[in-house]
Amino acid sequence: MDRKKQFLMNMAYYGTIALILFLTVKYLLPVFLPFAAAAVIACILSRIHQKFFRWVPLSRKYTMLLLVTAGYGLIIGTVILAVKLFLPMTGDFLVKLPEFYQDKMAPAVEAVSDRIEQMAFRKDPAAAAQIGEAVDRILEKLGQGFTEASSGIMRSLPGYMAKIPALVIQWVVMIIATYFIAADYDQIIRFLKRNLPEKGWNLCCKVKKYGLHTIAAYLKSYALLMLLTFVQLWAGLWLLRIPYAGWISFGIAVFDILPIVGTGGILLPWAAVSGFLGNYSLAAGILILYVVITVIRNILEPKIVGKQIGLHPLAALISMFAGARLAGVTGLFLFPAALILWMNIRDETASRIKIK
Repeated sequence: MDRKKQFLMNMAYYGTIALILFLTVKYLLPVFLPFAAAAVIACILSRIHQKFFRWVPLSRKYTMLLLVTAGYGLIIGTVILAVKLFLPMTGDFLVKLPEFYQDKMAPAVEAVSDRIEQMAFRKDPAAAAQIGEAVDRILEKLGQGFTEASSGIMRSLPGYMAKIPALVIQWVVMIIATYFIAADYDQIIRFLKRNLPEKGWNLCCKVKKYGLHTIAAYLKSYALLMLLTFVQLWAGLWLLRIPYAGWISFGIAVFDILPIVGTGGILLPWAAVSGFLGNYSLAAGILILYVVITVIRNILEPKIVGKQIGLHPLAALISMFAGARLAGVTGLFLFPAALILWMNIRDETASRIKIK
């Protein structure tokens, strides 16, 4: 009976925590995300100031103003450069998407269906006719889908443009909050230490410790791996003379973030279809590209990411999926980072209990 009662109490405890986390992510995170991001950036800038600008003959407020301006200038400049690079390519790709389907994809699908029909005709001519009709319907649906997708994205652009003012306001609030937090960082830390209970302060210290080390290492490591994959894909697809190599490489590199699936989820089916259609040189080139990317990633990933992450691929996949469903793109990165943070705090607490 005691075990059942303990089980129910544990279920209620963890269920309450899960509910609080869900409500926080669903309703509070969008409101306080600019301030949370500002606090993280201010903490990083404060460390930079402490390490490199302590002896500068300027007050902390002026120095932090320069650091905040330089930091956000670098971020905004990178975003503008990325938009200039990818926006024309994206627009051209969307305009030519129906044409790309008619010239490239439809003939490939028809060639595959012809092969299947020929194989089926030898066994059962009636089945071959049914397969041909089914393929014709599929091609018609695919053509409509590509045309509707292209026009739908173009129609949705004004809606995305209408969200730009709200996004600009969020960025302005985040920049101002970053400056205020960074300028009075030490006073804010002292205020929290005085007013928080000891357990709350210890938890904040642990979150800060692992948040600035483990989670930063996680994000930086996988951003570097994503960039490395993107460069390899772009170079390989450019050598294979694939149109829109940069855009395709970017899409595959983003897809490569998903654990277990990786680049093979796109490159291997692509190589298989190319070989089935008789384009053996393209199939061989894509396979070689996949092998090179996989070998380099397997060599560099343990060194870049390190053993401190220690997150199983299945746990990463579940946390990323749940994060994406609950909080969109932010949750895709935030949930795995929060899981790593929780695992580190739990391990440290368990080790202290063992020592005692």
